Amino acid sequence: MHNLKNALFSLGVVFIAFLFSSSSHALEIKGVRFGAHGNAVRIVMDMDTTADFRAMAQENPTRIAVDLPLISGKPAIARSMLPPIVSDIRLEPLVTPTGTYSRMSLMLESKAVVRSAFMMPAEGKQLPRLVLDLAPASPESFAKQVGKAYGNLSIATAAATPAPAGKLPFAGIGGAKLEPIGKPESPKAPEELPLIVIDAGHGGQDSGAVQSGVREKDVTLAVARDLRTVLLATGKYRVELTRDKDIFIRLPERVRIGRRLGADLFISIHADSAPDAGSAAKGASFYTISETASDTLAAGLAARENQADMLAGVELPTEDKEVANILIDLTMRETVDQSRFFSGQLATAFRKNNLPLLESPRKSAGFVVLKAPDIPSVLIELGFLSNPDEAKKLTNNTYRTSLANSISAAVDAWFAAKKP
Repeated sequence: MHNLKNALFSLGVVFIAFLFSSSSHALEIKGVRFGAHGNAVRIVMDMDTTADFRAMAQENPTRIAVDLPLISGKPAIARSMLPPIVSDIRLEPLVTPTGTYSRMSLMLESKAVVRSAFMMPAEGKQLPRLVLDLAPASPESFAKQVGKAYGNLSIATAAATPAPAGKLPFAGIGGAKLEPIGKPESPKAPEELPLIVIDAGHGGQDSGAVQSGVREKDVTLAVARDLRTVLLATGKYRVELTRDKDIFIRLPERVRIGRRLGADLFISIHADSAPDAGSAAKGASFYTISETASDTLAAGLAARENQADMLAGVELPTEDKEVANILIDLTMRETVDQSRFFSGQLATAFRKNNLPLLESPRKSAGFVVLKAPDIPSVLIELGFLSNPDEAKKLTNNTYRTSLANSISAAVDAWFAAKKP
């Protein structure tokens, strides 16, 4: 009987391993990439398709556990590729009452927590990918994060059992005993709420676009204040404005304000102008950073906005070391994926609320104000002041409230995808 039990157990393990590696519907990881910004680490997993996931910090041993649908194969990663914060990567099946999943454990050299986690769809030549940002943490901060789940994969964990250690190694290294999911997260203290910095474009001697007496600087400040009110009313966020009155702030200083405050999200508010298109151009658009503009209109707009400092009599030094470092960081694409993801949520929210959009509302250009290397940033063009109808709407309180509510809905969706 003892031998029979052992044989049945061995057969069960083999069967689980077979399912884990041979399922015709299994997820395939095409590659794993690492990047760094200061002490923080970004891990990008290229996949054959998007998938639900769950990521969380766990103890004994210290690690970040990433749960996914069954993964086929065992993609190899050389130890030399691992960032300093990660000592090992292990992959094993996670057996639960509702099915078998894959658990990838990022074994940590020191305490670290998940700062953000999100799935990106395929875009151009880029594959679907899971993006994880890890940041060093104190023992106290790590303890608070243990068991806090990021992502949208729901797994019944009461009887979840990982396969025996060492059966299905990732990068050729054995597994480890996994602990149960931690207790539900307690309500966040105010200082722990995500911080959103809203940048009201232009100001002071820089009026921005002007149409029939409507000044862009006034519209952007009004919408920024409305958005602050809506976001604070949710109780989910802290909110700061780069300016709360009619003053001029240099473009690089707006970026520095966001970084100095430790913003989790930077939203720059503007109103568009297209003199060459007359009054035909209309609709909102959403810009993320790129040194190569997505189209001629985007290039022209970025050039006009970036001239704001010079129009106010202040020129941006071409040898500004911090800006140069920022450009290097942007080349490494530290935050571009998150910014693009948020621009997609904005487009969805505006469509849902029947707000006018450009035919292709998601664009990219080299805006100075979006060049924070470590903060997801989007510039919103609310509409065209060169269009008299839209200029009139942008001075209407009800319409501005609709804009603020739509942006707030996009913020909620963005954070929900990262931190359910």
